[in-house]
Amino acid sequence: MKKCNIYLNFVNSDNFDDSDNQAFKDVLAHSEQCTDCSFDRKIRENMLCQLANTPEPNYPTNLHEIAFNDAIDKKTESKIDTDWLSNLIIGSLKPIEIGVSFACIIMFVFLFQINHSSDNSLVVSENNQPTGLQKMKILEANENISEDGLQKVSSEEVKEFLAKLEEFQRLHPESKTSVERNRPIIRLVGDKR
Repeated sequence: MKKCNIYLNFVNSDNFDDSDNQAFKDVLAHSEQCTDCSFDRKIRENMLCQLANTPEPNYPTNLHEIAFNDAIDKKTESKIDTDWLSNLIIGSLKPIEIGVSFACIIMFVFLFQINHSSDNSLVVSENNQPTGLQKMKILEANENISEDGLQKVSSEEVKEFLAKLEEFQRLHPESKTSVERNRPIIRLVGDKR
C-alpha cells in the first residue's frame, strides 16, 4: 500500500509559506483526515519544538578559518608525500617512451623498404631489361600455364596422384568417407566435361 505524502510534499516544497493562505489550510484539513499525513505532521511539529528549545552550540568565531587552514595543510602534506614518487616514476618512463617511439620509426622504415623492394622484384619496368636468371624464371612460369590460364598437368602426373590417393585410402580406411566426399574433380587440360 502506498503512503500518502501530500503534507510532506507541501511542507518540503520551495514555495512553502505557513502564513495565512488557503493552500496551507487545505493541506492541514487533509492532514486531519489522513493517517499518514497526520503522523508526518506530528513528527515535524515535535522536531520543530525540540529545535526551538535547543540552545545554539558554542563554537569559536574563527571556526571557518580553522577548518579551511586545516584542509589546506592536509592537502599540501599529501602532495609532498606523493610528489617525489610521481617524479621518480615519470623520470623512469621518459627513456622508455623515447625508445618505443624510436623503435616504431625504425620498424616503419624497415617495413617500407621490404615492401618497396618486393614490389620492384615482381614488376619489371620497360626501362630495366630482365637479367638472364629473371628471364629463365619467367619462361618456366609461362611454360606451365595454358592459354586458358590453367596450369598444364601431364597424364603421368595425374596417374601418379591417383596412385598416391589410393595408397592413402588403403592406409587410412577410417577416413575413407571424408576423402571420397571431399575428393577434388580432376580434369585434364583440354577435357570438355
